[in-house]
Amino acid sequence: MWLRAPVRIRQWQGPTVGLLLMLALVACTRSSPSQEESSMSQEPAKDFTRHCVGRFCLDVPDTLGRTGDGYQLQHLSVEETLWKDPDDKARNGVWEARLARIRALEAQRERPGHVHGTILEKRSFDSIAAQGVLFHRFAVPEISTWGALMRRGPVDVWLQIDGDSDRQQDWAARLMEVAGAYRLPEAREKLPARGKDWFYLREGMVALPMKYMEEAKVRFESAPLDLKIEFSTKTINKAKRRGLMDAFAGAMAAFGSALTAEENIVPQKVRSRKVAGLKGEEMILRMSDKHEQRLHCLWEYPGEVKSGSHPRMVIELDGDLEQEEALLALWEKLLDSVRPAGE
Repeated sequence: MWLRAPVRIRQWQGPTVGLLLMLALVACTRSSPSQEESSMSQEPAKDFTRHCVGRFCLDVPDTLGRTGDGYQLQHLSVEETLWKDPDDKARNGVWEARLARIRALEAQRERPGHVHGTILEKRSFDSIAAQGVLFHRFAVPEISTWGALMRRGPVDVWLQIDGDSDRQQDWAARLMEVAGAYRLPEAREKLPARGKDWFYLREGMVALPMKYMEEAKVRFESAPLDLKIEFSTKTINKAKRRGLMDAFAGAMAAFGSALTAEENIVPQKVRSRKVAGLKGEEMILRMSDKHEQRLHCLWEYPGEVKSGSHPRMVIELDGDLEQEEALLALWEKLLDSVRPAGE
């Protein structure tokens, strides 16, 4: 059985209490160990594409579009923009547009002494062929921000880091290190590269091991199929071991009394499960109200402290309950496909 577009048309009614419960569960969950091993194929199945996100990869149906990418490493945010036409004249205005956005922060000033939008320095980072700017993103002068724009083939890359103003040069050096390790794949280069501890973004990669912190997140979705998949990893500084069922019980205790007679949220399955060699926990929920019925699948691994190979990982799938059989089959294939990018 495969996914099909739902035949009925719905009108968005806004978030229900059941949805708020779901969001509360996702926000606060941590997992416990599992016993189950997952199998991993060497190549994605037909009609699937392998996507690398941070230091892991997963196989996703071609019918789902990739959106919502977000990346941080060494406390730098990294944002890519792919130009379909690298010679587009509009590309020449990107740097000035960035500076204009910085100056526009002045509108956030609410009292004397606020420094939003102040540009402190412009600098050319010649070693990485980038233009840099030091500015105040926040109200207080004790915190400043370095930003840099570099052009790599058809991709513009914006890197940004906030830090104590008295350590401006440390943050500039860190920015240059990450920027210098960023590259796009070569023609016919097979990725992900086995044996390489690289951090993958949508267009390029950073050839550095984990330092300090990292975060990667992505969403895949299809409006016609009424289907969404979310995947995220994040290094942690403190371990928390709250299980999914405990988190669900806490969410129900906090919000359950607000459920109406038409709203219902029921755990269908809760179990330990290993994904990509990480012992996490899986929960499958059925949610219904007077407007729709949803199937929500969730897997989470709590992470090991300051580990790039064992970050906190959350995988979610949400779809129309009418397609339960196909969704569960996709969920199994999705979890089985997750692997460290360097393997």
